[in-house]
Amino acid sequence: MTPDGPDIKKDVDKSRGLLKRIQLLVPGYSGYRRLEDLRAADELLRGQISGILQQSLISLEQERAKLVNDGNFSKLTVIGSGISKVQQFQGEILHSQQGYSGISPTIRIGPDSLS
Repeated sequence: MTPDGPDIKKDVDKSRGLLKRIQLLVPGYSGYRRLEDLRAADELLRGQISGILQQSLISLEQERAKLVNDGNFSKLTVIGSGISKVQQFQGEILHSQQGYSGISPTIRIGPDSLS
């Protein structure tokens, strides 16, 4: 467990079914299985980060509505810019390309560099 929450990679490792555990025993395939598990953990983490960013967007939208209701239009550009940046970052987190974990990839990156 990390200081801020559960270790997603450990959760993915614990949730392996029988077939995935057998795959870890097969020479040459175990590395592929580990990399696929890292990708699954990455996807879960991206979803969590996106959820946090979504909550930030809701807060920013509420503050923007308060500004409009109070007639304070001078800060709308600043808060609108912030909303736009958070939306863009959220999209990049959710939709950026994930790595490929082929059985025999051309370029190899060890699991230590991904953890």
